[in-house]
Amino acid sequence: MKTWREEDIIEVLGCNFDARPDGPGREALAPFINRVLQASTTLTIEFDPAGREVAEAFVRAERVCCSNVDWKLQDIPELKLIITAEPQQILALRYLIPTPIEIEEVQ
Repeated sequence: MKTWREEDIIEVLGCNFDARPDGPGREALAPFINRVLQASTTLTIEFDPAGREVAEAFVRAERVCCSNVDWKLQDIPELKLIITAEPQQILALRYLIPTPIEIEEVQ
């Protein structure tokens, strides 16, 4: 697995991080992550319902700075964030998931 530098992530995502409004970062999501699934063009993060406000604020901020990535938060049947992007962007977005959380690769 490739090790991503911050410069690589910024380039691949094509995001404008300077445009990102104040909001929780990936560290704030970590305590609420239950499961992570990765396919070629999606990264799905399932959350504990207690993390709803943090996840909503995170998604609002990311939609501004990374508008070329689709950030969909849904809560039925469980709270999950479905990120849809190009395959190389999905690989870069794995940085959102702190270790030691496992990322399950699916088809």
